[in-house]
Amino acid sequence: MEGRDDEGLLETSEKIEVHQRAAVPHDSQTNQLNIGSRQSSVVISQFSKVHEYEEIFSSLARYCVVTLSNSAVQRVHRNKLTNLGAVHTMWSTLLCGGTALKNQLSLPVCATLSRLCCPVSSHSKAVVLSDQNKTAGLQLSADQLEIRNDTWTFESIRASHGIKLCSQNEYKDSLPMGWYYEVNIKSSSIIQIGFANESCVFQPEKGLGVGDDKNSCAFDGGRCKKWNGSITELEDNNYGEEWSDGDMISCCLSRDGQVSFWLNGKDLGVAFTGLDLSKIWFPAVSVSTEQQVRVNFGSSPFKYAKPDGYASVSCLSKSEMGETGYLEDGQIRDKVGFSC
Repeated sequence: MEGRDDEGLLETSEKIEVHQRAAVPHDSQTNQLNIGSRQSSVVISQFSKVHEYEEIFSSLARYCVVTLSNSAVQRVHRNKLTNLGAVHTMWSTLLCGGTALKNQLSLPVCATLSRLCCPVSSHSKAVVLSDQNKTAGLQLSADQLEIRNDTWTFESIRASHGIKLCSQNEYKDSLPMGWYYEVNIKSSSIIQIGFANESCVFQPEKGLGVGDDKNSCAFDGGRCKKWNGSITELEDNNYGEEWSDGDMISCCLSRDGQVSFWLNGKDLGVAFTGLDLSKIWFPAVSVSTEQQVRVNFGSSPFKYAKPDGYASVSCLSKSEMGETGYLEDGQIRDKVGFSC
């Protein structure tokens, strides 16, 4: 009996020893897992810091580029910017930036480089988006037909030429039936497209742009709304259809003060009537954060045919065509193009 008891105790002690030996690798594996977890945390922390640095660099780069671009608009600043190395700074920003940053900055960088290296003649009278009549955060392309907004504010711009409607019936026969331009939507969030007169005040920080006061009117295809001042919110202002990236918006202003819009050639109907015929109305656009559009006033072929009897807005740059007036960057002139 005693021999059997001794054998049992021996077997028990051997099992305990085996379990203890088996426990050692388990503890080691746990330690390895803990070390691996700490290393992963360090890597994640370092990655987060790199990501934060990239965001900081991108924000600073955008701010600097937009500031330089806005400064280059003024001809008196261009020689100073060139001497201070603005061209080198622009190229370096593009070369050092990531894909997202390059996409955001390509428009203002190209515009600034064009102004500094290949300035456009000051005698050009083409209808474009006015670099003298825009809010500060908006980025404007070199040909002044494309805009982008990478700020948190609601940025706006008017065209360089405005349409002077005629309230006197005897002169209406000398006018076209209306004026037409197109806007290519390159992003599809909050954008307001239409017309604004010289009394319209844009307030980017308050989110007020084209259509947000009584001196302007706009179509917003991101929300399917029409806007004509704060009173619009009290009315049923549903209008049109939702637009998408790549869509083409046609803007029509009749000589009687009616405004209508098309979406990809489809007439959405009359949006506004009774515009003040004594005012001068400029094509105008407002864009929210990360939104981009390109306009065509008629300097290149339209995607869709104008309504019968309508003239392209680009005709406003021609002086041989009428007896009313238009406003060009703050100056009233005596002739407008009407025969286009």
